[in-house]
Amino acid sequence: MYRLILDLSEVWALFIPLTVYYLKKEKNSYLPLIIAYLYCALLLNTVADIIQKISNPSLPFLFRYNNWLYNIHSIVRTILFLLFFKSIITKFKFFKPNLVMGLFATVVIATFYKYENFFYINPRLFAFEGIILLFCCMLFFLQRMRDDELYLDFDAQLIITTGLMIYEGINFFIFLFYKILTQKERSFAINIWDVHNISFIIFCVFIAYAFYGRKSINSSLKQSNHLKNPISNIS
Repeated sequence: MYRLILDLSEVWALFIPLTVYYLKKEKNSYLPLIIAYLYCALLLNTVADIIQKISNPSLPFLFRYNNWLYNIHSIVRTILFLLFFKSIITKFKFFKPNLVMGLFATVVIATFYKYENFFYINPRLFAFEGIILLFCCMLFFLQRMRDDELYLDFDAQLIITTGLMIYEGINFFIFLFYKILTQKERSFAINIWDVHNISFIIFCVFIAYAFYGRKSINSSLKQSNHLKNPISNIS
């Protein structure tokens, strides 16, 4: 049962933030990008799990292996979170997300055209994704540290960025060497994928917390202020 739950975590974990989002109905300019990512991830991971469970050699090559879906997932994640950081990183003029996106597209096309087969895990693609998104996370943290105002309120952007950084940081070397591991140490590669699945659950929990926490913390702050200033409510 534990194995089945962990194997399907790339699908069910996504329902955690999606459920919280629809219950809380938060509205922010960057939220459509996060929701778009969650839905894209849900679609890609569901199809990937179905292909893995069927695993029929008689099927066409496209439906025999699910590696190509992880490549698409990496591209989608990089683009949508680059757009997310474009909307929240505003203090660094040298940060040009459109230029980074163009460079990423060039690397993706060149990599698949010259070096890698699109239907197999592409370590270069995932490494480049990790470099880009980890760099964006660091820029956001630096921006928060340099802000003149101290953020005492709940910061959903910070929560999402932290979750993404944990996910990318844990999986950077897993993705980088996963192709080699599947060829030389397949059993170890299968076991280490559990680390990826657990980190993905953590990532989804952070996103869910970002959706949920704003109202709960704001309400608790208001309640605290109400208790501290009872006289202000008499009039």
